[in-house]
Amino acid sequence: MTRIISGSIYIFILLFIVNRLLGQATGNISGYVYDSSTKEPLAYANVLLKGTFIGAATDKDGRFSILNVPAGDYTLLISYIGYEEKEIDVTVKPGETATVRAELNYRGVMGEEIVVTAQVEGQLSAINQQFTSNEIVNVVSKDRIEELPDVNAAESIGRLPGVAIERYGGEATKVAIRGLSPKFNAITVNDVRLPATGGDDRSVDLSLISSNILDGIELKKVVTPDMDADVFGGTVNLKLKEAPDRFNMNMAFQGGYSKNRNYYGNYQFTGSISNRFFNKRLGVIGTWHIDNYDRSADKFSAGYIRRDYEEKEFDPDIGESVNVTKIGKVPSNITLRDENVYRQRRGLSLLSDYRISYGKITANAFYNVLSWDAVNRLDNISGVNTQDNRRNFSLEKSQGTTSLFTGAMGMEQNFGFLSYDFSISRSSSEADMPYSGNSIVTFIRERNNLDATKVGPKTDPFDIPDLLTPDSAKTWFSEAYKNSIDRYEKIWSSQLNIKVPYNFGNLLHGYIKFGGKYRHVDRLNDENRVGRWGEQYGGFNGDLQTMVSYLMEKYPAVFDSTFWDTPEYEGGFPLYLVIDNKYKRDDFLGGRYPQGYIIKEDMADYLLEALFNADVNDTIDIDRVPMVDYFGRDYDGFEVHQAAYAMGEFNIGKKISVIAGVRWERDFSKYNGRKYREVTINNQPPTLEEILEAIKEGKAVTLYDYDTLTIKRDNIYTLPMILMNLKPNDWMRVRLSRTETISRPDYIQYVPRTFINVFGTWGVANNSKLKPQHAINYDLAFSFYNNYLGYLSISGFYKEIYDLILFTSFRYYSKYFQTRDVDLSGLNIPEVWLKQGPQIDTYLNNKYPGYYRGFEFEWQTNFWYLRGMFSGLVLNVNFTYITSSIKKELWKVRSKVVAFPPPPHKEYTLYDTTRTSRITDQPKYIANLTLGYDYKGFSVRLSFLYQTDKVTYIAEYPEFDSRTGPYYRWDLTFRQKLNNRIELYANFNNLNEKPDETYLGADYTRPSYIEYYGFSMDVGLRYKF
Repeated sequence: MTRIISGSIYIFILLFIVNRLLGQATGNISGYVYDSSTKEPLAYANVLLKGTFIGAATDKDGRFSILNVPAGDYTLLISYIGYEEKEIDVTVKPGETATVRAELNYRGVMGEEIVVTAQVEGQLSAINQQFTSNEIVNVVSKDRIEELPDVNAAESIGRLPGVAIERYGGEATKVAIRGLSPKFNAITVNDVRLPATGGDDRSVDLSLISSNILDGIELKKVVTPDMDADVFGGTVNLKLKEAPDRFNMNMAFQGGYSKNRNYYGNYQFTGSISNRFFNKRLGVIGTWHIDNYDRSADKFSAGYIRRDYEEKEFDPDIGESVNVTKIGKVPSNITLRDENVYRQRRGLSLLSDYRISYGKITANAFYNVLSWDAVNRLDNISGVNTQDNRRNFSLEKSQGTTSLFTGAMGMEQNFGFLSYDFSISRSSSEADMPYSGNSIVTFIRERNNLDATKVGPKTDPFDIPDLLTPDSAKTWFSEAYKNSIDRYEKIWSSQLNIKVPYNFGNLLHGYIKFGGKYRHVDRLNDENRVGRWGEQYGGFNGDLQTMVSYLMEKYPAVFDSTFWDTPEYEGGFPLYLVIDNKYKRDDFLGGRYPQGYIIKEDMADYLLEALFNADVNDTIDIDRVPMVDYFGRDYDGFEVHQAAYAMGEFNIGKKISVIAGVRWERDFSKYNGRKYREVTINNQPPTLEEILEAIKEGKAVTLYDYDTLTIKRDNIYTLPMILMNLKPNDWMRVRLSRTETISRPDYIQYVPRTFINVFGTWGVANNSKLKPQHAINYDLAFSFYNNYLGYLSISGFYKEIYDLILFTSFRYYSKYFQTRDVDLSGLNIPEVWLKQGPQIDTYLNNKYPGYYRGFEFEWQTNFWYLRGMFSGLVLNVNFTYITSSIKKELWKVRSKVVAFPPPPHKEYTLYDTTRTSRITDQPKYIANLTLGYDYKGFSVRLSFLYQTDKVTYIAEYPEFDSRTGPYYRWDLTFRQKLNNRIELYANFNNLNEKPDETYLGADYTRPSYIEYYGFSMDVGLRYKF
């Protein structure tokens, strides 16, 4: 890599000298391009000196600069898709700057005045940027966001080709691009990388970001050497608003309704204010948003076990019915969740830019916080397929906040013969869920009167409640917990890019570019759970007696003597004492499933208080006892990412452009975690006396029941990339590329965590030796534009992904254990834990590569050429087809008895069988249709989204693969301008009230997850100063 960088510097110096030697007295040209009717600037318009390759593109404000132009007379050729080209004569004098203003006319029917409507303006802006780019990019333009904004950034991105949406409570939260999970994408704000927001992987929750503060969205599906290379799907860049040349202020307020809870309290308040000062050199803009939404949902989940059965089927070969063995899926557990969730977003951004000679200095800060308050009511039936079944009723409370922050400063200048940009930034995400707002109280009835023989492969899980006879007197208080999470990720980064252009006449021109980037990541995940369980076994004495005494003393008005005048307790605290008979819903899960018993909120709070505030000398004091399963999810550490690159753009004549280069990346990480065993109270290590006693008796010494773990990783990659852009004519573009990218493991896959249960039969071990995943990407895209046809694009892609990380589970034995082509040392499992051959859950790099293939079709057009009212129609259609395959390793253990070395013993071999499957999170088809209409001040947009099922887990047998059901929805948006300043708008979401569904197997008969969130709407008023 050092040779590559050195070579690039030599080339840079050579080109610099050549350009200087060939140079002559020069001047500059600057200007402004805008729409003749609306007077709005035209961003990314093409400005070219006719007969040469010298030119520039306008920026977001419609401004352009062409520096170091040889003195002389020229004709400027200015073009913008959908508008008539314009030629302007200009004279360049040595040492001076010629200034021009160009207004372009929208192409229309000869002799008729055509006004560019709101949706057409947004469409043309996106088309122009996509068609003229040398990269494969999709765009949501500033105009589209401003005129008919979506509720958050994920919803806006979800309308682009190849994008599938993940939802929570009906709201889009994350995006999968080209069938690749959200963790395989990079999310940036003004080119500053956003940190991960969850505890397990590297994905970003985009519901944190309101669309109203954005100035546009870019989705780049091909990586160039000057971009972060840890991307498989695409890079999403959210652009914040910048100050225009004049004072501007906007405000909007809306109220809304959610049908699921018949809630009318949704609201949103957004605004921005901006101006320029000091002769327009300094621009400042501030934006804000505040909202509150009901994201309540009804959720159903179910688990299944395998039980094969025989069924008669007609055999045409023999002409009669025969018994056929079929794989059966028998319900084993069911959970119903009635979630009442209210989410609030608060956000601010402040951006400034100061124009200096040949460039500008920028500074920006962006902060968003999402908070939530939830009360969830649970009904869980477990062991359905056995006589030892249980039914739990719980009340769960959840409160917390997740925040995102980015702050950056940068400087850029273009001297004509050289340009550079430099930036430093800090970004962070933080999650806080305190003990005080996160708890769960559970009542249980063991050994219900459910006849397990009536539960079989054809039992509908929705019919299981009819097989139970609930009894609140025999359903007793069993457990109570408090939970807390403290998580953050903080990123410090800096980067420098240097570019020098070259021009060897009409044959070859372009630039050489090189630079580097440094990023430091600090991360912490601290999860805690405290509580008491097994109270149904304690009898009405001890803990329960202390709890009751506390309640009677603290709250005598509630827990008086009449409260306890109840039938015989049979030794437990019965559920019927705390049932909420006022909470009734007939429409739970669409009326398909009756609600069970509901626990009163205040009663649950009383029980928690009694448990956690009793005298510290009593056995009921549980506030100091950490739950080991949560304790083991704690980790902290840091990562250092370094990158350098060298690349060049080579424009050969007018029709061929090539971008080629290489990127070098190194990542070093160090994380601290724990290995621990459920064996002693509070998960403490054995004492010295216990160790000596074990040695004396010849027993295994459990020195590793608790210990800290530290791992270090260091990886280096060199990634070549090449892109080609062909311009056969003015209306067609062809783009080809071959790139190599990487993806680092999820945190939960490789941070040091090793756990084994108290029986030594099952454990979890993350793999610290996981390698980064590596992809080779091929893209081919054809784009066409015609003033009548509009914009048409067909893109094909093919990906080979090596070392894909997949979950696996196998028996692990301590002695005579052999492996084939797999390194298990990264599991960090002590030898003493393997005596019983426990089942170990872990992650391994798959030996066989995964393959993605697909194509995207996009058509954007408007019908300006139709007469009368129909000229306001605007159409956006895209369709994506994706297929993927991977030969997944299924790890198993084979044993055999051998005589030597004596004594005779078993030898175990870990070997892999395989099955071929789709890769997780890949839908086969994705379709979006948006039909818009503008007439004078009225606008309407009807949107349709469709995506087929996707596999979420690959099992040993296809019948047990987890996959989502097909999903489709309709949305409708209206806007009416009252005058130039005031407008009304309304959004109607999920008109068809489609739920989210997941099934076991491809026949869609065994639901494993269903989420109902229903229809919602918003009505608002926007005011522009």
